[in-house]
Amino acid sequence: MNRPLTRLVLPLFVLLAITRSAPAAEFPLKDGDVWVMAGDSITAQHLHSNYFEAFCFARYPDRTFAFRNSGVGGHTIPSTLARFEYDIAAWRPTVVSVELGMNDKGGTPTDKFVANMGTMVGRIRGVKARPVILSASPVNNGDTSDNLGGNQRLKIREAAKPQALHFEVSPAP
Repeated sequence: MNRPLTRLVLPLFVLLAITRSAPAAEFPLKDGDVWVMAGDSITAQHLHSNYFEAFCFARYPDRTFAFRNSGVGGHTIPSTLARFEYDIAAWRPTVVSVELGMNDKGGTPTDKFVANMGTMVGRIRGVKARPVILSASPVNNGDTSDNLGGNQRLKIREAAKPQALHFEVSPAP
């Protein structure tokens, strides 16, 4: 698949997965929301985040909301936590989506990654926002998350269940 087509089709797949996985009444976007998208270079490039925002404006034209992109290339959960107050909380979000993990994967054991994500969720809830976890796929060969084994994404999905977090696996760009 060529890159321009991938950049168009894959984010739309993510949106479809989000809307299919939860009934419309449970979609995390509500009227008056400020949604901050925290992440690394995948978020910072404004591709899928712009598609996601456009989808929400098209799907929910009767709602008033705003999106803020807070992606920084090369960031991990610890570096994003370090900038949390001035780069995430400063927007006074009601929803914070987190798409981190690609840079954490190299030197962070899975259990530590899960613990760090738990800290991130706690900080998000501490500012009275609703967390949404978006996990990037570490491979781009069409495998589903169920076929990839015991990696950090599956551990995060397991950890998300008892906390009633929105969790989606998005394809790698």
